Amino acid sequence: MDFSKTKYKEKIVIGVVFLLFTLKVLYHLGKDPCKINCSSIKSEFDLINCLDSCAANSDKTISIFSYRFLSNMYPCKVIVDGIEYQTSEAAFHAGKFKEKKYKMMFTNLKTKPDGNWKELGNKAKQLGQRNGITKQYNLSFDSNAWDNGEGQRAMLKAVRAKFKNTELASKLLKTGDAILIEGTFWNDRIWGVGLKRIKDKDGNIIGYKGSGKNELGVILMKVREELKNNSYKGI
Repeated sequence: MDFSKTKYKEKIVIGVVFLLFTLKVLYHLGKDPCKINCSSIKSEFDLINCLDSCAANSDKTISIFSYRFLSNMYPCKVIVDGIEYQTSEAAFHAGKFKEKKYKMMFTNLKTKPDGNWKELGNKAKQLGQRNGITKQYNLSFDSNAWDNGEGQRAMLKAVRAKFKNTELASKLLKTGDAILIEGTFWNDRIWGVGLKRIKDKDGNIIGYKGSGKNELGVILMKVREELKNNSYKGI
């Protein structure tokens, strides 16, 4: 008998049980850290497959944002408080500002004709960060209030507005009961799960690990439930 293989399988089983338990808690509470630890993974695509296979015998399917439409960067019309934005990312960051003239700066953003599909969202993100409009116009910004409720409300408002689009709403509903997780490599442990590459002594990637509150994933699941229960009222 190969004891090393048996031991490896036992570790996998224990890891899967822990992962499913943590994600279930996250799904219901929306605030506990989501822990991910899959080994023998060579790419982000393999990570998605690993997480899906971990949940193969569960009543819920785990899903990383492998679908572009779930991303806040996805180009689509989003109307919040009568203002039309090109992405939910823009609507979210515009929520940091009270005056309409600053909100309008997040509309009609320009990109290259052959630009990446994330380009509009990334431009909005840059404008909304501390070195963007806030610094340019010397505006005050209460980061404590934003991090403790205002930001979550702005995100929920933006995501709800996004899924007033019936085509996108239909796609979201088709995710069924999947637990939606945004796996990121830029260490976002608030809105997503910050993933880190595990490397061996030679620098080869042998796996991934990460943790985070996954607040955007929780909000997407909340909106999906609203759609299912016909309690969704847009914004």
